[in-house]
Amino acid sequence: MMRIVVPVFAALVIGGAVQAQVPQGYPADYAKIIDGAKKEGKVVVYSTTDAASAQPLLKDFQAAFPGIQVEYSDLNSTELYNRFIAEVEEKPNHKIPQINSTVQLPQITSPRFGVSRLVLAFSAAGLVAILALVGWLLFRQKPVDTTSSPIRSIAVLPLKPLNAVSRDESLEMGMAETLITRLSNIKQVVVRPMSAVRKYTDLQQDPVKAGQEVQAEAVLDGSIQKVGERVRVTVRLINVRDGRPVWSEQFDENFTDIFKVQDSITERITTALMLQLSRQEKEQLAKHLTDNPEAYQLYLRGQLLWNGRRQNWIEQSLAHYQQALERDPNFALAHIGVADCYIMLSGHRKLSMPEAETKARPNIMIALKIDESLAQAHNAFAELKYQYEYDWSGAETEFKKAIELNPNVAWIRQAYGWFLMSAGRFDEAAAEMEKARELDPSSLTINVGRGRLFYYSRQYDQAIQQFQNIIAVEPNDGSSYFSLYSIYEQKRMYPEAVDAYLKSLSLSEVPPEVSEKFREAFRVSGWQGFLRKQLETLESRAKTDHVEPFQFANLYVRLGQKDQAFAWFEKTFEARDPSTLQFKIEPAYDSLQNDPRYVQLIRKIGLQP
Repeated sequence: MMRIVVPVFAALVIGGAVQAQVPQGYPADYAKIIDGAKKEGKVVVYSTTDAASAQPLLKDFQAAFPGIQVEYSDLNSTELYNRFIAEVEEKPNHKIPQINSTVQLPQITSPRFGVSRLVLAFSAAGLVAILALVGWLLFRQKPVDTTSSPIRSIAVLPLKPLNAVSRDESLEMGMAETLITRLSNIKQVVVRPMSAVRKYTDLQQDPVKAGQEVQAEAVLDGSIQKVGERVRVTVRLINVRDGRPVWSEQFDENFTDIFKVQDSITERITTALMLQLSRQEKEQLAKHLTDNPEAYQLYLRGQLLWNGRRQNWIEQSLAHYQQALERDPNFALAHIGVADCYIMLSGHRKLSMPEAETKARPNIMIALKIDESLAQAHNAFAELKYQYEYDWSGAETEFKKAIELNPNVAWIRQAYGWFLMSAGRFDEAAAEMEKARELDPSSLTINVGRGRLFYYSRQYDQAIQQFQNIIAVEPNDGSSYFSLYSIYEQKRMYPEAVDAYLKSLSLSEVPPEVSEKFREAFRVSGWQGFLRKQLETLESRAKTDHVEPFQFANLYVRLGQKDQAFAWFEKTFEARDPSTLQFKIEPAYDSLQNDPRYVQLIRKIGLQP
């Protein structure tokens, strides 16, 4: 039985019979292989094209070879490749002649078809098996015309394993994230961030559907497998509008050459999209942030943990970034990873801001010294400047530099939006948050940020709608319920506020008997009784555990006990707690507006009342 892929099948249809002259690049015994297959009387065609679209070609083949039975196998790209590998492995002693040149198939005169180039490998002895697939046949009415309808947004999906048993999630995700980071340096194209695509890891994932869901015009889909010191990467760029491949290729290299593979993929994508790159963009695409494969793998594992947000994810990510730096001290992105971890540990109250600053700052400075054009480094420096130093002017300079270097990174736009929001510049913040949403429409954190913006700008009804929309998609997001609690309080919708607060507690695995005490306090003593119960609980916890000063300050403000509130606000400021950044904009503090102590607090954090 003869097994072939569609391009070879198409060549047979076009030729009608085997030509005496062997096509350039084919094995010398090509004619013998075809004659042997014809004697067997059956051909199996493997293709990623659906059977209905292939019917005209099947009909033409049967007309050319009436004595040969055709079996058509319609598979997705991963299934197709795995089928080839499995059949080759069944015959381990077969020698596989390799075609090293590009095979140019004949031009099909029928207007129904167009055939792309690809590299093939054949085995003989009455069987043709495909060892490597570099491209797929493109069935289309006309060639892809990127000039009339240019592709300007791309989603890079996590690469899939050739063998599900031996998958390496950090490599699969990491390769995609590296390509995302590289391609995002092209200002003409919007590249969906890792947060938007990381869920598409299923081996049977339809890439076109994924592209539609993340609102991308093209999708980069593929597979990766590392065996020993070798790595094989197969990728294809698909036009989401019509599902047709724009470009595809396979790379089989030593793992030490993984960076060369990344170079080739980014270069081929820019060529396929007919992009005219600036000198700066070309330099950014060609840049290797590390040439150490071991450091690269450790960094990828850190990124996988960082994006996964599971238990102890910050500490585990930090450990991997630090190990990467042990292998390559000049790995700028690993330095930024370390700095981000320390800043995040402070935000999660696992480390004081002064401690975080002393550890984060040196890594940021080193990263900027290594690569001053790294947008991530300028963003991290901006975060440090306004969150610790209260240097709002210096922070804005760094944010703008980061956006100038890379305007299409959603989380940098979001970070700048939070900065503007904290300064009370709500209209400007809304513009940045909207830009972040356009770049990453499905991001939970960006949508939460927009909800908080509605709250801080006193647009309470829009804020309620925003968080209800988030909960409809993410019903277990406790932070959204806590935000609703604050919003309902400002609208004096106290029963709804209590329900939202208790729901946030249940999602934090607080025992039901504890939650019931809060509900009972509200039933007996109303809203003030509910707040006093919270204060009582905090005071009890403070006897054995650390409680952040701002938690006491918040409750005392809402209970109307201003002297106690300001005493705790001072402690909050001394600790450089991140909550100080909301001093100016928090609606719960509106009752303090005319108090000179409040005005002094605002000035202490570098802002004007």
